[in-house]
Amino acid sequence: MFIAAGYNFASLELESKKLNPVPTPFFAINSRIELRGNLYLKPSVSYQRKRSLINSSTDLRQGTVSAGLQVQQKVDDFFFQIGLQMDKNQGRTLVHKTEGLQTYFLKDGQKEGDDLFISIGTEYKATPTYNISIDAYLPAQGSHSSSFQIGIVYKINIRKGDRNKRSISERKNRINHSKKQIRELNSGTLLCRLYTSIPKIEAMKKVGMIEEAAEVEETQRKLNLGIINSFRKNYTYSKVEFFYSYNSESVRNGELSNIFLDDNLNVDSSIIIETSEKLFTVGYQKIDQDSIQIFDQNTYGDGKPPRATYYGGPDFSFNAFVIMTQQFQQLDRPFPYYTRAFAPSFKQHKTMRVLLFPFLFQDKFNFDKAVSKFNKKLTRYKLESDVEKNL
Repeated sequence: MFIAAGYNFASLELESKKLNPVPTPFFAINSRIELRGNLYLKPSVSYQRKRSLINSSTDLRQGTVSAGLQVQQKVDDFFFQIGLQMDKNQGRTLVHKTEGLQTYFLKDGQKEGDDLFISIGTEYKATPTYNISIDAYLPAQGSHSSSFQIGIVYKINIRKGDRNKRSISERKNRINHSKKQIRELNSGTLLCRLYTSIPKIEAMKKVGMIEEAAEVEETQRKLNLGIINSFRKNYTYSKVEFFYSYNSESVRNGELSNIFLDDNLNVDSSIIIETSEKLFTVGYQKIDQDSIQIFDQNTYGDGKPPRATYYGGPDFSFNAFVIMTQQFQQLDRPFPYYTRAFAPSFKQHKTMRVLLFPFLFQDKFNFDKAVSKFNKKLTRYKLESDVEKNL
């Protein structure tokens, strides 16, 4: 379940004339039902207090309760949505301002009733728990009014019992564990996993899509070279090496011979990493559900280190560089375990550039800036941890 709040810009109609919108707050509750693949159904209910200017001293106000249903298509970190919304109008009031006083002098009861709108918009995953939504509502039946909304969407975590497990001592252990990991990474090695798209390429070749398969292979190769180049130029927090995803099991098992790549994506047998060295992994991938580490209370006080148990969090996955353990278990806050990034090909798609404005101005669309930001976050967190340790 999600709650949303933001501003509504409504252009109300009065005597066949559209008025100038004034921003007013709206509140909504909605959910997301998976239909198949990346296709979702989004039912919602909301309350809005619409307002439009007639002139400098008079405005028209209208309370509205709405019920909507949208179909969402997920593309990378965006949900593109279209649907219908039914507005139940609670009547309209004209407000006249005179010398700082407001006079409510007309109830337009004839405008009460139902209006049907076509809704079209997008949601952008700003953080693991918050989305930014932008929607336009165009008249379909009844009123000729239209509106535009921009808001913040928050996922309500309704897991029962998990929050009760997060005692003060557990949070302290989680913080201490993150501080230990940030020091271990600094003295260890970060292994960057690069993907190959081999299953997709082979499937395309089997059905005769030879040119398309070659294009996918070349796109993936350029993406991997871009990742290597960005880390070489901008990452200094620890040593970093690169391997292909089909060697993930070897990394997991500590079998580290003849799997690492040079800067041209060729296997380099001269790259040797000791198995005794502390290793972390990183990949450009979808961020997992928030893997909260809850330390087992039963191990406290018996001389054993606390065991970490993992609980899923809000499912707001998006593309990012994500740091994981050698076993590919995603790390957790307060460790700065991810930084958002978008593949260059996503930004270059002409249709996407139109639909995603103004998000394209964010630095996260640039691999170099994303890795540089990642490096700064890790360095800053270690510095803060060292300062606290010395207090």
